[in-house]
Amino acid sequence: MAEAKHKEKKQKQNKRGAMFWPVVTICCAAMAAAALYYYNKELAGKTRSLFMEQSGTWNATLYFGDERADVLITEFRRLTTSADPEEKAKALVNELIRGPTARGVRTLPKQTKLIGIKTGDDGLLSINFGSEMVQYHPGGSTAELLTVYAIVNTVTTNIPQVKKVQLLFDGNAIETIAGHIDCSSPIYPKQELVH
Repeated sequence: MAEAKHKEKKQKQNKRGAMFWPVVTICCAAMAAAALYYYNKELAGKTRSLFMEQSGTWNATLYFGDERADVLITEFRRLTTSADPEEKAKALVNELIRGPTARGVRTLPKQTKLIGIKTGDDGLLSINFGSEMVQYHPGGSTAELLTVYAIVNTVTTNIPQVKKVQLLFDGNAIETIAGHIDCSSPIYPKQELVH
């Protein structure tokens, strides 16, 4: 009788033992799958972020005149350039020359030519335009104000290293574009013009 009880007890233990390892295996597999899922999710996010950085795609904030042409309004665009400040500034100025794609009015004459861009010390960025900007500018104090600050605000908003902008025309600093705004020295942004 004792032997029968012992045999029965042994069978129950074997049954439990037979269930123990499959349960442990299933639990381990579930934990490994969860860890792999979260690792892949994190890796995918890092890869996407790295790709965006390498391809140089970024959100740009541009400023154009409003329909009444007395303040600046914002337009957002997705641009692709390297992270180099000069390359970013070049892309931004070319977008300003292209003009608005939504509401708003152009602030630079469409005949404007960009000759070059150069970074300097103390957050200075020099932008060299062809004489076409002066030649084809519509004139007027408000139009000139919006032209100057569309450029300066756009560049300084998008490129944190740039604190001030020197406008050049055919390589030279000039007093004004149309007789109203001093362009002979570096210009700081005026965000109060943006509405």
